[in-house]
Amino acid sequence: MYHVLINKTNIFNNRIRALFTGKVKDYTVFVICMLCLVLFVISAYDKIADHETFEKGLARVAFIGRYAPLIAWTVPILEAGIAVLLMIPPASRLGLYGFTGLMIVFTLYILSMLLWAEHLPCNCNLLPHKDELGRTFPFQPGLYRVGPVWPEDQ
Repeated sequence: MYHVLINKTNIFNNRIRALFTGKVKDYTVFVICMLCLVLFVISAYDKIADHETFEKGLARVAFIGRYAPLIAWTVPILEAGIAVLLMIPPASRLGLYGFTGLMIVFTLYILSMLLWAEHLPCNCNLLPHKDELGRTFPFQPGLYRVGPVWPEDQ
């Protein structure tokens, strides 16, 4: 039974690999890089433009509150740095891995807020309500797959 399931998975993976070759794969990687870039540029700008609110929101979180000033500057700087890496073709792979890592950290933060926070302290990126964050949470793991998407020949 497991052999049949593994065989079907291999057939599916081979079809996907055959579909994404050459220019199609290059364009797919480019589009993914640009989407990640736009997400991080908007996010970094929002955090820097309204830095005081972002820092105060972090300060209200019990387990990271005392590190709020450091985190409030580190996160937008990392986002901007990763966005720059995504713009430079030879560094795009590193940028995608950085994007994936930062999204995993963000998802863990959101999950902890949904589980333990009485009042949601974050109002960054136009997501001020707990129920809205709950709706975006299932989308987060889909973003983890962008780091490993890369043509093998580069």
